[in-house]
Amino acid sequence: MNAQQLRNSILQEAIEGRLVPQDPNDEPASVLLERIREEKKRLVKEGIIKADKNESSIYRTSDGHWMEHFDDKIKSDVCIDDEITYNIPEHWEICRLNSLAEIVRGGSPRPAGSLEFYEGNIPFLKVADLTKDSSMYVSSHTSTIKEAGLKKTRKVNAGTFMLTNSGATLGVPKICTFDTTFNDGIAAFLCLPDFLKSYLYWFLCSKTEAFRNINQGTAQPNLNTDIIKATLFPLPPLAEQKRIVAKIEELLPKVEEYGKAQDALDKLNKELPERLKKSILQEAISGRLVPQDPNDRNPHHR
Repeated sequence: MNAQQLRNSILQEAIEGRLVPQDPNDEPASVLLERIREEKKRLVKEGIIKADKNESSIYRTSDGHWMEHFDDKIKSDVCIDDEITYNIPEHWEICRLNSLAEIVRGGSPRPAGSLEFYEGNIPFLKVADLTKDSSMYVSSHTSTIKEAGLKKTRKVNAGTFMLTNSGATLGVPKICTFDTTFNDGIAAFLCLPDFLKSYLYWFLCSKTEAFRNINQGTAQPNLNTDIIKATLFPLPPLAEQKRIVAKIEELLPKVEEYGKAQDALDKLNKELPERLKKSILQEAISGRLVPQDPNDRNPHHR
């Protein structure tokens, strides 16, 4: 198992409730999810975020089937067993990501680079700003826009949770540390509760490869907001989320060290045959490869 496979395995264990022990004294995730839903309704009512027309709730029947109930009360409840790939503990819940926050895509003033819109004093994030390193946070930017560009993009506050959704590096989550605008290759989770961000970060890290393998029949890889909103999210109790995040942050540096050691070993194994061949030839031409025989005739003697 290489380092990437080990990392993936740890994250998979985490999002299925197998990485840390369960604690029956934890407040059930159902209570937490209800609080999140009520807060989201309040924000919608106050006009801070917009309601999602596809809002739903997911529940498990007494005989173990997963059902989805749609809040618009027009559709009948449907069985979604075929969508549930997580074998989660009883006291966890499953919801779609649109239950947690309003998920929106950024925008880019056009034409790109126009001095009418760009090179001002307002930070403007691009995908490369989010994918340049493996940190949980994005703390710098390489582009700016002017006031005139604000109507063509979105502005969000420090602490906003983001996810790249376009190009070869889609599916990379980050938490932004400053007020900023952002382009259309990035999605933002508006008013996501702070206590969910670290666990959601690691959950989405576990989904990056799957997101990149979604084939939408387009030349440019794209993760549209409908796909993000509909993504199923296994929600642990809050106390367990904290234990999971702590364990991940304890283990992954060790995985990184393992990866570096593995890379060094792979490099050595790759170089060894050629280095061994050169060493043998050097020994040969220096007369050290086989024993000398004093009875051998001197090549300079006639």
